[in-house]
Amino acid sequence: MRVDEMTDEQRALLQRYVSAFERYDMDALVSVLRQDATMSMPPYALWLSGVDDIVAWHVGPGHGCRGSRTQLLTANGLPAMATWKPREGGGYQPWSLVVVEPER
Repeated sequence: MRVDEMTDEQRALLQRYVSAFERYDMDALVSVLRQDATMSMPPYALWLSGVDDIVAWHVGPGHGCRGSRTQLLTANGLPAMATWKPREGGGYQPWSLVVVEPER
């Protein structure tokens, strides 16, 4: 669903997702995902399926994302979140562009 088609409820849900990620609050993150949510991260061979896999990755191999900073934006008309993860020694480095595909 394109950004210009989102309802106020969907925009609030997106904001809750971004807030949960920035706080690295896995309980809050799970509360905004569907049980069958998926996550991939090209160019890496990463495909996560379901909230259990998503949380396990975030608290395991993906723990370097803790403390990231985000900015909401639009990518090809879809809601997206640019992230910068903490850099060793201080500051932040660009890390990812998460394109969110909300469903009606």
